[in-house]
Amino acid sequence: MEVLKIIMPIVIGGVIGYFTNFIAIKMLFHPYKQIKIGNVKLPFTPGIIPKNQGRMAESVGNAVSSQLFTSEDIVGSIINEETKKEITEKITDMLFTSDISLSKALGEENVENNEFVKSISGGMSNKICFKLLETDMKPIIRGVLNNILKENKKISLFVSFLPTIDFKIEEGIKDYIEENGQEFLENYILDMIKDIYDKPLNEAVSETGVEREKVLDIVGKGFDILAKKIAEELPKRIDIGKIITDKINAFEVAQLEDLLMQVMKNELQAVINLGAVLGAIIGAVNIFI
Repeated sequence: MEVLKIIMPIVIGGVIGYFTNFIAIKMLFHPYKQIKIGNVKLPFTPGIIPKNQGRMAESVGNAVSSQLFTSEDIVGSIINEETKKEITEKITDMLFTSDISLSKALGEENVENNEFVKSISGGMSNKICFKLLETDMKPIIRGVLNNILKENKKISLFVSFLPTIDFKIEEGIKDYIEENGQEFLENYILDMIKDIYDKPLNEAVSETGVEREKVLDIVGKGFDILAKKIAEELPKRIDIGKIITDKINAFEVAQLEDLLMQVMKNELQAVINLGAVLGAIIGAVNIFI
């Protein structure tokens, strides 16, 4: 009997401590919804986490986005020298070794119907025509006519008419450019682009005569320009806190419970066991009070 008087308070205290902590942890999530008896709401329902899911989601989102994982971290992980080297080398190697044409790679067999390509050819032809129309062609025309006259002594008497002739020729050329230049140049540029599109990439690059190191440098500079743009714009467009908040709010409470248990199962069990130990200690202390 004396032994039982010593053991029982310790055992009872341990059991009470164990189940008290067990129930407290369960009440973090359970019940998932408010329970009512008639019009009376039962206290402690729903559980702490279901009741405060929105506030907790926002707090976690803000904490993660401000201290653990920022938009700048994402940009930094994407844009670095290692990534730049890998991407630029792969693009350059593809340009020099790929026998696939741009039209096949992009799935664009009829490039002349591509609105983007048409806008490029239209824009380029328009600028070229504008530049030609504002160019003083008379010195060029006069130089050509002078060469012709030097080679043909019989028509040298026309030298005195050169100022009038070159003006008339320039006027005729510019009239032609105004009427037909846009269409002519646009079709010419489209044909050039189509030729490039239809050729294998390695053949098109080889015809330019450019060396691999030069292409690597050009691609690297293009990467730097794009990386700078991404570094400026991406942090403005990615709200890590909102993404995390929305994700947590979208979880069912059961999913949150499973997630937390996967991460902290051993730690929560240690809390329950600690409750048993503390209960047993309190039971043992009570023996001597």
